[in-house]
Amino acid sequence: GTYFSKNTGDGFHLINKDVKDGVFNLLNLPINKEGEITIFIRFKYNTSDTFDPWIHLEKKDSFWDEQRISRYVNGIFFGIMFAMIIINLVLFFSVKDRSYLYYVSYLFCLSCLIISTSGFGKEFIYPNLPATFGGFVTAIGLLATPFFYSLFGKQFLQVKKHLPKWNKAINIYIIIIALSSC
Repeated sequence: GTYFSKNTGDGFHLINKDVKDGVFNLLNLPINKEGEITIFIRFKYNTSDTFDPWIHLEKKDSFWDEQRISRYVNGIFFGIMFAMIIINLVLFFSVKDRSYLYYVSYLFCLSCLIISTSGFGKEFIYPNLPATFGGFVTAIGLLATPFFYSLFGKQFLQVKKHLPKWNKAINIYIIIIALSSC
């Protein structure tokens, strides 16, 4: 008989994948006329990536039908996040209150984090960049999101004015977050 080899994984550029999808690692498998195929699978694990050997065989049409709804919902979510960023950025420029800038920074970092962990960044925003770029965006998002969220909460609630003791604790928390990113 004949055999073939296909490679996929998070470390591969989207361009080199059998099926161009940033969320899942998909393969097109040729099935003979009797509908049978023998598959041998070899996993190569990179310690810097998460190892999730979830295997599911499904017809192409039914898979994309399921994914269509999920992608619509994610598109609506990211559209709402983008609108919130623009609206709050306009508010920052008109009101000149720093809490809006911190909130915009928080929303932007949170959006980057969600886009990178969901695989949509790899598929739609930075498909031609090195595969490790998504991990870099995730790390920055993980560190910057709580940093800007804390700055926003501190500024918006005027903690320094109303709760000076808590202000010191929040400042220590913000410094710890900033130092952990170095």
